[in-house]
Amino acid sequence: MNETADVAHNLPAIVLLSWWVAVSMLRFLLKADGADPTENLTADQPDDASNQAFPALREADPGFNAETFLSGARRAYEEILRAYGLCDLEAVQPLLSREVFVVFAEACRVRMAKGEILELALVGIQSSEIVSADITAEAVEVTVLFRADIIQTQRPAANDGDNPATVASVADLWTFSRPRPIGREMWRVIATDEALQAA
Repeated sequence: MNETADVAHNLPAIVLLSWWVAVSMLRFLLKADGADPTENLTADQPDDASNQAFPALREADPGFNAETFLSGARRAYEEILRAYGLCDLEAVQPLLSREVFVVFAEACRVRMAKGEILELALVGIQSSEIVSADITAEAVEVTVLFRADIIQTQRPAANDGDNPATVASVADLWTFSRPRPIGREMWRVIATDEALQAA
């Protein structure tokens, strides 16, 4: 089969997928006014549960909607993992604080200098929930616990990739931040950590 012709045949689908990802990311970045009544988004934690658990969050950001936020956070989690695995961080740089971007970029630089390839694939996000909210005069910070299944294999580039793929369950704590006063500023990931696995 002519590979060039095959890629050309699939180009419209590739462009459409890239456009959808870009629009999804932009909507999450700029979301500041709460839920859009025309959206039908789902998440693992209903909005009123977040309001009851973190009343200061609603007070600091009256437009905050947990369902909308978590839906966007899940898309950001998936896209950032994909970009990190490919060492293609430029596309997700607006989603990351400068400090997190520098750490991720350095890890990619070291990996590439060693001639290693990271095969990273998100099988699925099992759950996502807001576990804490920190309100200061400067920012609103929301920490989300993601439980996900991923395939991760790091190997030398010379290796033909015959290593068996295994699925691992992970629990990650990612902290998203937005400056105050609340306007149309972007949510950015300011910290990532591995959570203690819990039954």
